[in-house]
Amino acid sequence: MKKHVASALQFQAFSMIPKHFHLCGRVRDEDILQLVLNVAAQQLRSNKSVSALIERSISRKFSNGFNGYAQWFNKSNTRKGSLFVPNFKKEVVEGEEELKKVIHFIHANPVVHKLVDRIEDWPFSSYPVILGAGKTFLDREFILGLFGGSKAFVEYHKQPWDKTLNTLE
Repeated sequence: MKKHVASALQFQAFSMIPKHFHLCGRVRDEDILQLVLNVAAQQLRSNKSVSALIERSISRKFSNGFNGYAQWFNKSNTRKGSLFVPNFKKEVVEGEEELKKVIHFIHANPVVHKLVDRIEDWPFSSYPVILGAGKTFLDREFILGLFGGSKAFVEYHKQPWDKTLNTLE
């Protein structure tokens, strides 16, 4: 997935649970998108449907990533057929407060599904990665800055998550 989508998105949070996963990413800057989408800068700036162009391109990249993973998984497990049903959902996140809530919800998802009691107990999410010091494909610096540092990040995640975001399921 990273191979297909990372050129257009900067990843900020993820959580993988047995039946689905959540991923939060920010569309990269115009100059990077220009290279990724093979579109002239002037066309990017003047095109009224730039967001549609970006959305189609990113959707195609996700599709390629999902298809590649499904082919690998099926070959590895001697099986056939689709792995991902239905298609992925995408939501636009407006503003830093909403982004913080979405990241929190993504990390709380294993708790929502009663897989663990505490966010920090789930190893298949970006929560421990963001707090760690190792190399990562996540935009750790941006995320910790968004929350006001690692201590504030941890404190924010101790709050109850915003239940209105359950529509992201």
